[in-house]
Amino acid sequence: MKKRAYICASAVALAIGCNKIKSLTNINVDVPFNESLTIPALADTSITIPPKGYPLSLPKISVATNSQQYISQNNTSSDKVNSVTLKSLTMQVTNPVNGNFNFLDTIKIFISADSLPEQLLAYDYNVPRNKNQITLTSANIDIKTYFLKPTMSLRVYTNLDSVLKKSEEVNINADFNLAANPLN
Repeated sequence: MKKRAYICASAVALAIGCNKIKSLTNINVDVPFNESLTIPALADTSITIPPKGYPLSLPKISVATNSQQYISQNNTSSDKVNSVTLKSLTMQVTNPVNGNFNFLDTIKIFISADSLPEQLLAYDYNVPRNKNQITLTSANIDIKTYFLKPTMSLRVYTNLDSVLKKSEEVNINADFNLAANPLN
């Protein structure tokens, strides 16, 4: 009887120990992303913006994910990746120097990849006035399947609420969190 109790206790201890070891091998890596884009001026600055704004969708930005590089640097493989999520995303007007986001009231960033549907990644439905930098809210989606592709695309959608007379250069800075476990 003591032998059975010892075997059961050992099995429980082993299971707990394995789960503890597995949790200690969790990998959480921040993957930085930086890209610049131009929000073009409207060609005809004499137009009147409708009361609900003027929608403007910018061309897609194709981005190399470098996913295999991050995965190999952390001694794991793509099948061991649990999730990839957006940790933060900021946009900053870099040119003109005194530029700001006063010309728009809404901004959304969508993500897509080869043979995957476009999804909302981040947004700001109430862009603050007189700011040259804004932080968007994450849509809290897992983009693992997008990140594991060699490239993914980002599309910026804005709703202009005033005429943009000069193009603005905007820098997008994002951090993605890659979570993996080599023991999965």
